[in-house]
Order: sequence, then structure tokens, then C-alpha cells
Amino acid sequence: MNIISHQAFNAICEDSNTTIIKYGKVDQPKVFEKNGNTIIKLFYPKKSRLSSDRIWPRALRFYRNVQALQHHGYNAPIITNVQFCPELKIYLLHYPKIQGQDVRHLARNGKLTIIHEVAHLLADLHRNGIFFRSIHLENLLYQPDGKFALLDVTDVRFKKRALSFYLRYRNIKHLFQEPNDKDIWQAFGIQHFMDEYFKLAKLPNYSRILLSYLIKRTLTTS
Repeated sequence: MNIISHQAFNAICEDSNTTIIKYGKVDQPKVFEKNGNTIIKLFYPKKSRLSSDRIWPRALRFYRNVQALQHHGYNAPIITNVQFCPELKIYLLHYPKIQGQDVRHLARNGKLTIIHEVAHLLADLHRNGIFFRSIHLENLLYQPDGKFALLDVTDVRFKKRALSFYLRYRNIKHLFQEPNDKDIWQAFGIQHFMDEYFKLAKLPNYSRILLSYLIKRTLTTS
């Protein structure tokens, strides 16, 4: 990890070759693109004194999760540089830009069938004991080689066996409840997705019936 000064941090942000491509919740720059081929992801300090970020910073969790996902055979950002500005308590992660398009964009622009592959990917993650907590369609990048890259991997859990019924339910529910993807799920169909998920999930029939029921009930009442 490289320590940088406040001045060096400002120089990175103000570089004419650097463009802001994503803002955080309070209009702070969250992700930069440099020279068209490098991504710089910023992690700001949490305000709460009780935040786990003070003990185990999110940037370092992201870095660890990237390595673990790659070990399991999944594509994720390849971190080339980790920087920390002590004066601002901000971490910066650098990685090469991953080629491809996010699934949300593809689904809205004539490739709704890509959702079949999302269902299979999610089933594969669950079968391998991986709980990708922040999953939604913009966090999945479809690459030219036909594989997916997982992008915002700060919150990922790794279990020694396939995910429990409850964790599967939580993860699928989170995927369907993303407000920006509501129109896509309406067009593709919730049960259609679940049927594709079950093709690889290898769950007993009663678990499939119950999981589909709980998902539908949750979405109906939310």
C-alpha cells in the first residue's frame, strides 16, 4: 500500500486525463477513469464511530474479495495499486478498465435474454458458497468473451459449502428489489428467472416451491 499526501490526492483528482464516471450518495466523486484505460475507485471514511470500516476498511475488504473471487474462477477487477491518504482517510484502488457492458444497459437495449445467464451465474455463485451482497444488474459486466465480471465486490461472503436456503432467499430478494431494474424484471418475469436459476441450483423440489413462493410474496407486499 502506498501512502500519499493531501496534495497528491488532489493532483490525482484534478488530472486533466482523469474523468469522474460515478458519484457517491453525497455528490462526492466515487469512481474516476484515467486515460480511458484505468479505473480509480475511492473509499471515503464512514462517519459513524461504530462502523466496522474503522477496523477493517472497505477498500481492503474489496481487495481481499477480488483475490478470493479470482481464486474461485470468477472475473473481478485486477488491483494494480492501493493508495491511502492519511490526512483525508481516503483509500484509492487502481485497476485496468474491464471491457464489456453492464447487464442493465444490455437488457434495456435489445438483449433481455442475457438475464438467463445472470440466473445461471447466481446459481453458480450460491452453489460455490458465495454471497454477493451488492448484486444488481449494473454490478455485472458482460465481457466480449461471454463471461461476467463482478464489479462492486466490497460486501461478499465466502462459505465453505453451498449457501443456505435463507441466504439464497436474501440474495435473490435483493437482486429483484433494486429500484433501477424494476422494468427489466417486469419484462423478463420473476418466475422465468427463478426457473432458470433452478436449472443449476440443484435444490430439492420443496425448496424450489418455497423459495419461489417467498420471493413472490415479498415482492407483492413490498
